[in-house]
Amino acid sequence: MSWRNRALVLTLFVVGCVDASDPPSEGDETSSGDDATSSDDVTSSDDVDDTSSDDVDESSSDGGTTELDCPGVFDCVGMCAEGDDPCVEACVARGSEEALALVEDVLVCAETNGCTDEACLAENCSAELLACAGESGCDGAGKPEMTGPITGLDASYPAGDPMQIGVPVDEDTSRVIVGIYHVGSKLYLGGTAEDVQPSSMATLDLFAGVVNGETGEFYIAVELCSTSLCTTPFVRNTYDRVDRTTPLAPGETYVQTRESVGNPAMPETCATSIPIQSFLIE
Repeated sequence: MSWRNRALVLTLFVVGCVDASDPPSEGDETSSGDDATSSDDVTSSDDVDDTSSDDVDESSSDGGTTELDCPGVFDCVGMCAEGDDPCVEACVARGSEEALALVEDVLVCAETNGCTDEACLAENCSAELLACAGESGCDGAGKPEMTGPITGLDASYPAGDPMQIGVPVDEDTSRVIVGIYHVGSKLYLGGTAEDVQPSSMATLDLFAGVVNGETGEFYIAVELCSTSLCTTPFVRNTYDRVDRTTPLAPGETYVQTRESVGNPAMPETCATSIPIQSFLIE
């Protein structure tokens, strides 16, 4: 899927999310009132296809120097003619560091799932798209959540050495479970779990695998429970990567998966702004 097609699909999806709860009436789409857009006001496909990188740069009141957020990058690329690589590169160059990390999350998810249309992105990449749009899409009331990034992680550990980390949790969290996962595969090295005080910095002790064990780049996945010992019924909120088997993208953030265990509610996927911090085991 080309950059331009990705941009168009993203635009369709974001508009769909915003308007989904308020569908138009039968007359909305074909309104003939004064507010309706006339055919003369609509930009033709030829106008879009003829857009060059110079047109994109000059269309901004600041001459194309303002940093773009994630939707801005996709909107800019969507204006580029098919095959106009300089235009695409100019759009990407204007993206902020945070925006480009969010863009990369969307593209990795789209390519991982083989998405070529809106339906596929909506089904498989909703968290990444909502994060790009600046929305989490989830209500945190009554849900155990992390309130910030993991603390205490070193850049590297000898295999088998002890680790002590802090996990900041909210008032709805009663138990924290952490696990060490390899970046780029599904390898799990081990973890630990503790009942914790709500609204606290939970301190957990674990080991960087075993002596003479697996080495490489790893990260911490976190599971939070709303009850002591995760006693049913409870809400479980897992902070993990969308795909453990891919390389860690710059600025990649956790995605939450919320489950009401013992209740009929379906799992809910939510974007976060909490960075995933990798470390080496040597």
